[in-house]
Amino acid sequence: MDDILLSYTPDNSEFHVLLCSEIERIWNSNPERLLAILYRIDISESLVKQAFSMGICPEAIDFLAVSIENRMEQKRLIRLRYQ
Repeated sequence: MDDILLSYTPDNSEFHVLLCSEIERIWNSNPERLLAILYRIDISESLVKQAFSMGICPEAIDFLAVSIENRMEQKRLIRLRYQ
């Protein structure tokens, strides 16, 4: 998943599709690992709980992908501000 996150650019639909695919793969194989990754990326616990309460479905996967993209954009803007 780290390789996919490195390819992030704002408004990249290809990135979104890859991210959704990777989230689904990890969620199906090792949900604890997905939780650890989301924690490391700093996705809020309330967003994670909301997604996991939906169960493994396209909406929950998309919700997590958008949450990750939003958080990455926040971090990018913060880095730009303090350069």
